[in-house]
Amino acid sequence: MSLIFNASTVCFYLFGVFLFTQQRHINNFRGASQVFYTVLVWNCFAAFIAAIAYLIFYGVHLSSWWATFAILLIDTLLGTSLQAFVSRIIPEWILSILGFFCMPILGFLMFSYLP
Repeated sequence: MSLIFNASTVCFYLFGVFLFTQQRHINNFRGASQVFYTVLVWNCFAAFIAAIAYLIFYGVHLSSWWATFAILLIDTLLGTSLQAFVSRIIPEWILSILGFFCMPILGFLMFSYLP
């Protein structure tokens, strides 16, 4: 159980919430700034690559691929549920902007807290 819920994976779960929010922002983008849209797409791409790299590194580092798949499943379920709950309180575009600041920090923490 400690392989699925530790400081590193909690940071990954929060990272996933911001990534999911930015992906939804891309799909529902109605802004006039094409530059912001391009920055948002590239940020999501980089975050997606970081998430995949984390999952691969987690599986190789700990030699437990079952935990990697469990983390991915929990992130999908928890991320969508948490994002739906939080977006009722905070507008989605604010969460998307916060992702620009929080995702690099969470990305650093999820790799540095690896067991």
